[in-house]
Amino acid sequence: MENSAESILAEFLNKIDPRLSNIVKIADEYRIERAYERKIGCKISEQGSGVRSIICLIADILSSPEKDIILIDEPELGLNPASKQALLEWLLEKSKEKQIFIATHDPSFVNPLLLSKEDVSIYFFSVYKANRGKKPFVRIDPNQIEDPNSFAGFMPHTTSLKDIHLYVEGGSDVYVFQGLLYSYLKSKVSADWYKIWNKVGIYHFHGDNWSHLLYTVVKEPYKAVVILDGDKKEDAKEKVKVFNEYGENKIFPRFEFCESIDNLSEKLREDNVCPVYCLEKKDLRDYFEEQSKDEVINAAWNGRVPDEPLQII
Repeated sequence: MENSAESILAEFLNKIDPRLSNIVKIADEYRIERAYERKIGCKISEQGSGVRSIICLIADILSSPEKDIILIDEPELGLNPASKQALLEWLLEKSKEKQIFIATHDPSFVNPLLLSKEDVSIYFFSVYKANRGKKPFVRIDPNQIEDPNSFAGFMPHTTSLKDIHLYVEGGSDVYVFQGLLYSYLKSKVSADWYKIWNKVGIYHFHGDNWSHLLYTVVKEPYKAVVILDGDKKEDAKEKVKVFNEYGENKIFPRFEFCESIDNLSEKLREDNVCPVYCLEKKDLRDYFEEQSKDEVINAAWNGRVPDEPLQII
């Protein structure tokens, strides 16, 4: 590496860990100098896998200035959260000079840093499209993301440890069902209502992309249920059939479309089954007199619990 590359790398390492102050070359080996030690630190080859991988990645990029396109597979592996963000910021800066493609399985690596950039495109893989012989990648529209602070507004459930996962279509649906659950527990359950509240996670499927994200639903030991608007009924029946055909290898739970609340209750008692239920009305907002999204959310949190959603809860 050239001296300029060494200094850039040392500056980056110091950003992710202030104890790593410099990189020095002794004989034919590079070593990391630690700020709290009087002697030179250990060899790069003796560092943890996260530090080694990030040093190799950045060194490769810096040592190939003539490369205009860079392909990176899972650059976040082995990194702690602060290091992931620092790496992403660094790659975004380098993307002003080069075209960079990143593949990742980590939803926390797809964060608002990316969504705020006009020259960045984000795609996710659709099992449904792939199983239908279509182009499997779906582009995320940042304008449709209502909660960008939660893993870019989608798939936070993949890192959740809640006992029960309730999946709905969009971000505003999450707030409504949270309000309905809170209102019900506060009025109908004993003083320990918060223990039940803490066991339930309510997540959304990024609106119209719900069918592409069904494959992310958790399996046992968690319980999962999908609740969609009534206008998705026929579509949901067909999608459930497709996923069950594809899911024979048990990569996700068996989906069961439920025609009634009673059917939903039955399926919830079965092992490794995720019931899929569509509301009787076309849209969740149709259960409220209020019209705007914010008014409906406020009504739910203030104790307005409509009949059918109440039975689901």
